[in-house]
Amino acid sequence: NNQHEILKLSGNINYSCMINGNPSTEKFGSEFDVTTEEKKLICSWAFMSEKIMHGTPSGIDNSVATYGGVVTFCSGSMTPQSDLVGLDILLTNTCVARNTRQLVATVRERYDMFPKVVEQILEAVGKISLSALNTFEACRVKQFSDCIEEFSRLESLVDMNQGLLASLGVSHPSLEKVIQITADHGLHTKLTGAGGGGVAFSLVTPGTEKIKVDQAKFELEQAGFKCYTANIGGAGVRAWTRSEELHSV
Repeated sequence: NNQHEILKLSGNINYSCMINGNPSTEKFGSEFDVTTEEKKLICSWAFMSEKIMHGTPSGIDNSVATYGGVVTFCSGSMTPQSDLVGLDILLTNTCVARNTRQLVATVRERYDMFPKVVEQILEAVGKISLSALNTFEACRVKQFSDCIEEFSRLESLVDMNQGLLASLGVSHPSLEKVIQITADHGLHTKLTGAGGGGVAFSLVTPGTEKIKVDQAKFELEQAGFKCYTANIGGAGVRAWTRSEELHSV
């Protein structure tokens, strides 16, 4: 529902490429700039694929993926938010395909059955996004240093957001399993996008012990999931020349 505030993040994934199934950056040549016109073209292509997959997408996902950073989205308008970086996230691919159209239809059915209830849930989701944005801005003022209270607030907001989304019927047993495994190691996790499988993200604050993240990743991968680490507020589309080795393959 476009009248509610949404906070969207991009991330620099510390998993730059897959060569024969293994992450590697050594196979790249030199990085080069992607022009504004090229980004517009990439964004438009991505939006077309979103239309094919989702029917009536907002355009926010392809825009954030292309241009990077953090944006707020409300009433059809996207607003970039600058310098909201300083946290890491753990991304977990459930490897469960989702049908976004069906998930949207599920929410619509619940809205038609319980309009007043679902409207309140959506309003609460919007308020959580605003609270998260305000908390990020408080962290920015402190340059993401000595932000224990703010990080705790963000973790609580993640938990509340997941609970509300689950009440709309867009969670999935695989997502709940990811949430439980990460919670066992002190991480706070929620679904992304339309839910129903797909990818979950977990906040990794500066105070989070690396061993806890490593243990969570190990258990998640043992359960058949795929994990990646990322930094909030990535640069968006990046490009490299192909190395001589790749040319020879």
